[in-house]
Amino acid sequence: MKKYVWFSVIAIILFTGCRKLVLRDVDTNIADQHCSNYVFDADELGLDCGGADCAACVQTTLPCTLSQNEFEFYNGWSLSNLTFSNQALDTSTGFWTFTAETSSTNYIVIRFNNKPDVTKVYAGEYDSFNVSDDEVYIIYYQPSSSDKIGSGSVYINYNAGAYTISSCDYDFHTWGGGSPPLTQTFSVTF
Repeated sequence: MKKYVWFSVIAIILFTGCRKLVLRDVDTNIADQHCSNYVFDADELGLDCGGADCAACVQTTLPCTLSQNEFEFYNGWSLSNLTFSNQALDTSTGFWTFTAETSSTNYIVIRFNNKPDVTKVYAGEYDSFNVSDDEVYIIYYQPSSSDKIGSGSVYINYNAGAYTISSCDYDFHTWGGGSPPLTQTFSVTF
């Protein structure tokens, strides 16, 4: 009878010890699972990188030097330097929509289909309804001289809890209008 009791006690200890070990192994691998699943998820800033659990992302590098929260815009005659204010991010519609004012009536809207990936360079797209995951729709609302759309390379960086969206070669022009003769740039932090 004593052998049976001792055997039962040892079996319970071994079973309980192994069970805790398995649970502990699962808990420590949660971060590894979402950081290597080839899905842009959780708090990642790029595919399986960034955020609290994953390795840092290699962010895109802007090929020019721009001042933060400035917009060099061709107004039809010359370049104008505008400053952004009242930056906001809205994700309530499923899109990631960034808005910033250059004055009380003029503002820029930058819309991504999903959370921006800091490892990508996005291409500007004219059609707000057909934006792919590698594209961004940007429009500059300027009631005094017609709204402007455009195309160009758009870079995303994330630092200290804020996104900076920039371009060294954006082509803002009226719908159906020709490209401006001067390069336009912008950099805005949200």
